[in-house]
Amino acid sequence: MNKMPVPKGKVVFEGNSSYFINIPKLLEHYTHQSMCGCVHLQAKSQAQGVVYFDSDQVLSALYYDKTGKYKSRQALERIVESDFMLDFSISVVELPEEEIYLWAQLPSAKHTHKDLSTTDSDLEELTKDLQDQELTGVIHSRLGNNGFGGMLLLQDGKVICEEFS
Repeated sequence: MNKMPVPKGKVVFEGNSSYFINIPKLLEHYTHQSMCGCVHLQAKSQAQGVVYFDSDQVLSALYYDKTGKYKSRQALERIVESDFMLDFSISVVELPEEEIYLWAQLPSAKHTHKDLSTTDSDLEELTKDLQDQELTGVIHSRLGNNGFGGMLLLQDGKVICEEFS
């Protein structure tokens, strides 16, 4: 199963079980706060979801489980339906307003280059080329099959977020 990119920001709520929390009410609560961020849900079964929001509304969602990958409305429906069957661990992360809209677009992003290897392109050169082109998007990399990798979030060619695992 794919590892879902989840933003690292200021954690405002963490570790609670969906068994005790009404997820639609949680989303309603955070979309009426004066903050932007995401709700990340992780089940022991490898199912996981992320819902991006600003201070007015849910912006987008992404959900993976053993049956597939779901986006937007379909992802929200799967999260709410799975809430009672899967015991999700829930965290809420606050993000800067300038980042949330980029993160929220990730579920609908299109790949421009996929499965490149360092024999095809040097990562440092690729990053510089994309910065020179003032690209807005994501560079996602992984080291072999061991699950380690990283992600750069670019806005107009400037790196605004770096994450490594």
